[in-house]
Amino acid sequence: MESLLTGSLPYGTYTIEELRGETNSGYELISLTFDVNKQGMIDLGEILNWRVGLKTHLSADMSKEETYILSDKISYSNLPENNEYKIVTSFVVVNDNGGPEPLIVNGEHYIKSTTFTSQNREGEIIIDNSIPKANLTGKTVVAYEDIYQGDELIASHRNPLDKDQTIEFEKEKTIHKTGYKDLKNGLMAMTLGFVSLIIIALYKKERDVW
Repeated sequence: MESLLTGSLPYGTYTIEELRGETNSGYELISLTFDVNKQGMIDLGEILNWRVGLKTHLSADMSKEETYILSDKISYSNLPENNEYKIVTSFVVVNDNGGPEPLIVNGEHYIKSTTFTSQNREGEIIIDNSIPKANLTGKTVVAYEDIYQGDELIASHRNPLDKDQTIEFEKEKTIHKTGYKDLKNGLMAMTLGFVSLIIIALYKKERDVW
């Protein structure tokens, strides 16, 4: 009887599905079908394994007095279309040593989750974050982004040195409460001095007349 085995695989049609691991983190998982024929030939065709790309830009609307709007524009590429994804946006503050620390808002690390469905392999999404001005003043803030499909992390952008996702907020200018009082006292002193000069001049003039 003629053997129809090629190695340990009988001839027929098979499906290979790639599983997620540390070495393929950030890449699109591959699923393909191939045939083993009677001659022992396997044709897998061309396999393209794309890495999901992320590019971000952070901007701020500071027109309101109490709350700033931080808009995180996220551009993605090689993201399989017609799937639902979750973007997790978080913010860190650059400390005096240049390292990242969590941005604390209302006693917790600020994190926002947004769900979207990709219509194309390439696209962009803008996520607005309302953050109190008091939590941002005088700080250098950096946005981090993670994209999940279900519970699986498929792409991440976490670079505290990326200027496109960094904003430096100025320190609030301090107005001394004693400033008005000092100005008022100074004006009064100048006025009294001017009046005194007039009185002295008039007195001298009257003495000259006498």
